Amino acid sequence: MSNQPRQNLTGGLREASTPWAGASLLVELFRRSGIDAVANKVLPAKGSAKGLKQGQTVESFVLLGALGGECVEDMQHLRDDDGLKRDIGLPATST
Repeated sequence: MSNQPRQNLTGGLREASTPWAGASLLVELFRRSGIDAVANKVLPAKGSAKGLKQGQTVESFVLLGALGGECVEDMQHLRDDDGLKRDIGLPATST
């Protein structure tokens, strides 16, 4: 056995979990399929460069529908989830 101290494997990393664990697979499929690029190309251009691109907005609404959202206000539940917030951009309610 070595007398060296054990290294901390977590290194200050913070875990985030979500009850919607499968959502990341759906987002990955959406991104790999190229739908976001098509949406950016065919949807009307935004008035400003702020916020999400058209493809990212479409992605968030596909995700909302897949997770059982019934109205735009349900997007707030996704925004409040630390696990989703870390990996996915979600539009503001006013959007």
